[in-house]
Amino acid sequence: MLSELKKPVCVFSALGVAVTIWLMWFTDWPLGVDGEWAWKRHAGFGSLLEAADRLLPALLSGSVLVFWARYGERRIDHARRLQTVSLYSVLLLIAGLWITNVQTAAPQSHRNIKPYWVLYDPGASGYFMEAAFEISSVDMFLAGYEERMQEGEVLHVGTHPPGLFLLSSFCLHACETSPQLVSFLNAFENRDFREAFHEVESAAHLRPPLNRTQLPALQMLSGLTTLFCILTVVPIAVLARLCFPRRTAWIMTCLCTTAPCLAVFLPKSDLLFPLTGTAILVLAVAAMQGGRWLWLSIPAGVMLWLGLTLSLAHLPVVAVLIAYSGFRIVFLSRGSGQGSGSALISPVSAATTAATVFSLMVVVVALLCVWFLSATGCSLWNVWQLNLKNHSGFYDQFPRTWWKWLFENPLELSFALGLPLAGFAAAGVLRCSRRLFSHVRSPLVADAGLNDNKSQLLIRIPLCLAIALTWAALWISGKNQGEAARLWCFLVPWFALCAGGLLETLEHAAVRKRAFPESSVSSQLDLFRQTTTVLLTCQLAASLATVSRVSGFSF
Repeated sequence: MLSELKKPVCVFSALGVAVTIWLMWFTDWPLGVDGEWAWKRHAGFGSLLEAADRLLPALLSGSVLVFWARYGERRIDHARRLQTVSLYSVLLLIAGLWITNVQTAAPQSHRNIKPYWVLYDPGASGYFMEAAFEISSVDMFLAGYEERMQEGEVLHVGTHPPGLFLLSSFCLHACETSPQLVSFLNAFENRDFREAFHEVESAAHLRPPLNRTQLPALQMLSGLTTLFCILTVVPIAVLARLCFPRRTAWIMTCLCTTAPCLAVFLPKSDLLFPLTGTAILVLAVAAMQGGRWLWLSIPAGVMLWLGLTLSLAHLPVVAVLIAYSGFRIVFLSRGSGQGSGSALISPVSAATTAATVFSLMVVVVALLCVWFLSATGCSLWNVWQLNLKNHSGFYDQFPRTWWKWLFENPLELSFALGLPLAGFAAAGVLRCSRRLFSHVRSPLVADAGLNDNKSQLLIRIPLCLAIALTWAALWISGKNQGEAARLWCFLVPWFALCAGGLLETLEHAAVRKRAFPESSVSSQLDLFRQTTTVLLTCQLAASLATVSRVSGFSF
């Protein structure tokens, strides 16, 4: 019964908050590997007034998010399409409110400098600075990009395709050619951000001061990064609905916006990738359902190409899709079909559909690479190979101890996600593993779940396991020995999806009509709401405790 599950869920969630507060605020343990890489801590609260200034906006917006999560959960199961769109649209706005306000938990100087300087400082990224002062011709820049990659630079530039430079150039060009856009941006600019940036800019003397169009372009780039991060709600909501019942999908989407790493590292370019990576995933997974959805392979290929022009951090998406296809075939071989309709899906049919989807995506990516080469003279294929080579050279210049990071990275990821969410994600993966590898002859029948929707099982179990396997490969390979909390930001919506595996169990326990008379379902749903409210509240508290203490940047 749900009442038996409520207590351990609430206790674990509260324990996650307590551990987070203790580690972040009451210990001096390095947030990383001492001597190799560790995140710095913000100063504590100097007074009650400062504490109120830093915490109150996040507390208020978090309360709004909890209220809307409960409101939506009561209505989502029977909502019509327009009502559903309205609920998620408001959630999108509230998620933006939360992500914006929780950043104020950092000290005032940090939160004022971060929005612009992080994108300008070559030590943090430097794409905008080069676009503003070095790129006089985009065509010439792209024509020489492959040659530049051959220089072997192992930091930001040498390990990235040209997409981030092009995004900065787009913002600069838009502001140079549109006075109306500049006026619009100036009207909504935060003066504290501008003054803090000018102060640091003057002290650093890196380049001439940004002019009247360059600073609005920097503001535009910062705003777009934040907007794209918030818009991750859209693809994760769609993917969650493919995998889970409505209530579970709703709560899972609410949780997705609360990971502390999102607020800590905004507006770094890494926060673009949760949106692009999840969009590729949802398009490809939908396409693998076959039939009338197969055409989604084409936009999935386009999104993959766009993602790979920004960063090779999108390669794990391909790994997830390959693993998903394999697990799905294994799952089908142990069962017998897709229960929502009369048509059966055989392992051979699933393999054929997956091969078709991959083939179409590869063709789209190849055609776009050929077009890009003919238009710019830049071979993205060669650039990607050089990026991988340069990335491997990073550890030659900055040695790391593999076994130390083998222990550190899972801990760092857990706190980056928020311990309550991380615990739910781990439990969800374990549950999916038991379902896939159980000795039940037909798990599709045994675990049909809510409304006998076996088609959702065919997606969520293989997908959660594919996500876990891909992360495990990244972890053991040692590809990210340092800054995993930032570099793995693209994993946040995927692990939120894994958490849905346990949330669905709670919902199933609440609405099993065979187990409870109709009159008892309402009280069981109340228990479900109470449990998920505790989980969401604890996740928000863990996020606030982390953002108020961890500094993602040094100024």
